Amino acid sequence: MTSIEVGTDEVGTDRLILFYGAGSGLGKSTLAAGLTAQLLQSGKKARLVEEHDIYTIQVFEPYVQRVQQGYADDAVTLALCCKRYVQQLEECLPETAVLDSILPCWDWLLSADCALDAVVRFSDELQKQLAKLNPLLVIVEGDYDRALARAIAERGETWVLDQAEARTGERCIGAFRDYQKQLRVAMEPLWASWRYEYVCVNTTDQGIEKSLQTLLNAL
Repeated sequence: MTSIEVGTDEVGTDRLILFYGAGSGLGKSTLAAGLTAQLLQSGKKARLVEEHDIYTIQVFEPYVQRVQQGYADDAVTLALCCKRYVQQLEECLPETAVLDSILPCWDWLLSADCALDAVVRFSDELQKQLAKLNPLLVIVEGDYDRALARAIAERGETWVLDQAEARTGERCIGAFRDYQKQLRVAMEPLWASWRYEYVCVNTTDQGIEKSLQTLLNAL
């Protein structure tokens, strides 16, 4: 995959911007909202879609139903939903769609113990469909322990325990921390196979404001 050298490449903003990362509290949502606000202030047509919005996006209904039935590893149904969603995004061009922790869906499938080869096939097919949207993957990294502490401070311990139970089956912060670190490792080969541009920010080293400026410079 080809990294963006900040400040060197001119890239258009009528594109799909995907915020992604394995840790809670890293600031993905804050960065996505901040970037969307900056784009709107500059007169661009932009729209933010957050992860919880999939429950109200009609094309994702079949996959949401499969999750509720206990089949979150159903990569075939998810692929069909994503194909329809990508078509909807294409119909909205020219527009910058900013997606927070949705596409490319790797963590949803990996969290459900979907076989890695099935996730790779899903990812390859999805990436073929994204070509017209000129996607930019924003990989949000950082210190997972500090990020989790921030998530607890901002959202409360109950929220983190709910996430831990949903992801690991245990209502335990330690189990959730281990899960996030394991997920980060599991996603490495998928990141390496990303065929479009990407930019990586480390929010615990750079802070939110500097990370946002890095993204603005990249655009």
